[in-house]
Amino acid sequence: MRGDAGQAFPLVIVVAGMMGAAALLLAQLGGSAVQMARAQSAADAAALAGARFGEAAAEEMARRNGAELITAGVSDEATGRFEVEVLRGGARAVAGAAHTENQGFLPPPLGSETLLPLR
Repeated sequence: MRGDAGQAFPLVIVVAGMMGAAALLLAQLGGSAVQMARAQSAADAAALAGARFGEAAAEEMARRNGAELITAGVSDEATGRFEVEVLRGGARAVAGAAHTENQGFLPPPLGSETLLPLR
């Protein structure tokens, strides 16, 4: 009697291969999402710096966040909206910000993490 012994083994191999492929795909998608989030954070920071201090500050902020500034400049003279495009780790992101009246705090000096109250 030859029976069904060993019939499940090929199925286990196929299922294990599919699970491995799914894990690799999820890891790739997760890595891409992280790169996009980091690029967007760099673009946001660069846009805020550019709106307040100009293009040189935007470029410096992008660099400090590991990104390359692709484009930067005022996109709307009436509102002073400053827009940037950055590239970080193969991910491209765009952000914009407008300078508004001072909200009662000065930006922190470079290298500092705290806000300074106005006097």
